[in-house]
Amino acid sequence: MHRRSNNKTYETQFNPILRARVSNLKPLLTLLRGVHFKEKANFAISEDGISVIIEESKCFQGHSVLKKNLFDVYDFFPERDRFQHLHQNDFLSHNPPLKPSISFAINLDTLVQCIMLYSGGPRATYSSNSVAFGTNDQVVTRTDPSNTFPLNTSLGTQTYLTGNRASVEFIYGSELDPKLIVIIEEDGVVSRCALPTFEIEYFEPLTINKDILASRINIDSDLFKKSLQSLDNTGSYITLNIELENPQFKLHTSGSTGYSQINMNVGTALEVTCIDGRSKSYSYKFHQFLYLIKALSLCEVTKINLEITGLLQIQALMFSQASNSLVEFYFIPESEVH
Repeated sequence: MHRRSNNKTYETQFNPILRARVSNLKPLLTLLRGVHFKEKANFAISEDGISVIIEESKCFQGHSVLKKNLFDVYDFFPERDRFQHLHQNDFLSHNPPLKPSISFAINLDTLVQCIMLYSGGPRATYSSNSVAFGTNDQVVTRTDPSNTFPLNTSLGTQTYLTGNRASVEFIYGSELDPKLIVIIEEDGVVSRCALPTFEIEYFEPLTINKDILASRINIDSDLFKKSLQSLDNTGSYITLNIELENPQFKLHTSGSTGYSQINMNVGTALEVTCIDGRSKSYSYKFHQFLYLIKALSLCEVTKINLEITGLLQIQALMFSQASNSLVEFYFIPESEVH
């Protein structure tokens, strides 16, 4: 009979600020992979859920939005943060006041690899029932409470193949231990990863102001992905053009092979709404648009919102049991094209 590990010892020891558990880690992993194109990420935790934010060059951000209802258990105690009093005035000075939140940076590479290793990813091979291994960014302990790892006697090693029933739990500690603890459990086998967290450099999370929204587009994700892949990727910039008359959505670049353009007409795979009654054309860094490809491969519908300032929001609605969880990207324009 398999004996399951009791995670209450971790809660008692660390008196955590966050405890979030999901019984099926696949949707969670899908959302994390949607922004997994940089080594490190910023975590912003609030009572509404967790945002995993990637930033590049102050002009691009990727947000993986893990809503509270994605998790089976979501307990958030901001009052346990010993620095909470330092932020209290910041929360109250906003109108309306901001909800308390906790932010830190983490190595996203390590987090994703840790989850994939124990959730149907590559086969893991160990030489003992309890193994600790690590790098500068992680310490991982693999335990088998029932002592029933299948044994490969010819190699003298123990091999465990993960399936599809794994759950994952995040525990973020207090000042006693500011690590993010990731607990993955499957069939009584528990893996604990203690990942160090870091102070984040100040940045302003981007968001769309609906009061100055210029255009909205709903587009089939596969159509959008194939359109991006068809463009000359040697160009430095991509120009988005939204035509008001005979509504069209155009993408074009200019690279080493010349000028390339994709014209998409309104139809079942594309809806275009021009709110302010004017055509729009802005240029953005093309290489940042290529970060979209992974997310577009994992979702069905993509929503695009454009401010009159040129700030662009692209939302990928992911395949997930929690349908309102999503990955979204923000692009600050290089220039407006007249």
